[in-house]
Amino acid sequence: MKPLTRTITGVVFLIIFLTLYLQGSDNTLYSFLEGLSVAIGIIFITRGLYELYRAKNVK
Repeated sequence: MKPLTRTITGVVFLIIFLTLYLQGSDNTLYSFLEGLSVAIGIIFITRGLYELYRAKNVK
């Protein structure tokens, strides 16, 4: 996966978190999916941005 694609995917996961969070359900499955989407989103964004940063500084 390319770094920019990875970063955009992370943003999409955070948007999924926001939609689940704003629904305000107390369902355990929703809580699990919220936590999972935040974790995946943050990991993808940080890794994507790091790879973009590293690619620019390798030159």
